[in-house]
Amino acid sequence: MVDAVGEDRLMLKSNMMLKLSRGATLKAIPNGSRRYSVLSISDASNVTVVGGTLVGDRHEHAGEKGEWGMGIRIDRGASHITIYGVISKNMWGDGFYVDNAKDVRFCSVTADNNRRQGLSIIEVDGLVVTDSVFKNTGGTRPGAGIDLEPDKRAQKIMNVQIGNSQFFDNAGVGILVFGGRRPLANIKITNNLFSGNRPIKIKRARFVHGLEICRNRQIKYQSKLAAWLFPFATHRKFIVAQRDCQDRRLEVYR
Repeated sequence: MVDAVGEDRLMLKSNMMLKLSRGATLKAIPNGSRRYSVLSISDASNVTVVGGTLVGDRHEHAGEKGEWGMGIRIDRGASHITIYGVISKNMWGDGFYVDNAKDVRFCSVTADNNRRQGLSIIEVDGLVVTDSVFKNTGGTRPGAGIDLEPDKRAQKIMNVQIGNSQFFDNAGVGILVFGGRRPLANIKITNNLFSGNRPIKIKRARFVHGLEICRNRQIKYQSKLAAWLFPFATHRKFIVAQRDCQDRRLEVYR
């Protein structure tokens, strides 16, 4: 049990690796705060977090306001950060959160049953998400698996790659890209699998090109009546594949 609110919360410093064993769990002590973080990486560089499970207080939260309870919060100029094999679940806000950071990597992570987002990306230059799972997000909007959305006009999201990952049963879309008047560029979304939620939504992001969003797949189910004396419906699973990255036709998820 860890204090995720006070001055004694876990804050990782530069040139540090935190490695948790497979069965290790860091659980936030239930609180009523609008914002918290089980792990915080702020104004630090060359930090790696490996393994373990982070558990929020979503089901024991003492308050009703706010949506910023995070599993891992990466911000304030953090750079060269790697999160590998970490499970973050049941957060009051997001499983993972990135703001004002550079060169961040999420490899083989899982975000499960978080209230607002699996991963929020507010401002970053250089971010990779690979071989990860974002599922069962929901409770307050947008409820996306991953949300790329700057808060302020001056914030930028640049050079992002999201690939070989899975997005299941999120209340919102699997991946939301919302630019408004803020710059988003070089966003590549490829080889991902979606089921139980709309795959990808791109809104007001004119510098996000369709050629960089390709080879994604969506699992769908179709009812089929059985040819018996007493008919009943069976569900047949099939996969809808997006176009190849070399196909220059208009993208299908805009």
